[in-house]
Amino acid sequence: MHKIYISMLKKERQTFILKQINLHNRVLSSDLSTLLNVSEDTIRRDLNELDETGDLVKVHGGALSKSYHYDYSQSATYALEKNWLLPKKLFRSLKTICLCCWAGVLPFENW
Repeated sequence: MHKIYISMLKKERQTFILKQINLHNRVLSSDLSTLLNVSEDTIRRDLNELDETGDLVKVHGGALSKSYHYDYSQSATYALEKNWLLPKKLFRSLKTICLCCWAGVLPFENW
């Protein structure tokens, strides 16, 4: 990315920000501030406005393209039920051992 030293109006800055997001899928506030030669507060205000209009997704330190945003729902987790199978079996075994110890069937000292 090359530094741009010309003065830009707000709309031009926001258009430039959207082009960068479309090109790279994400931008950092610090990088945009350096590129456009403006303060990070100015970039933050621009990102907030673009987020409110729904043009991007604002995140801590920058912004993401709306197409880059990922929904981290449990339904998308790989093999969720299979991953819980071992802890469930282990819990049942421990529960059985504890009940046997409590009932005196299995002496506590022997295991």
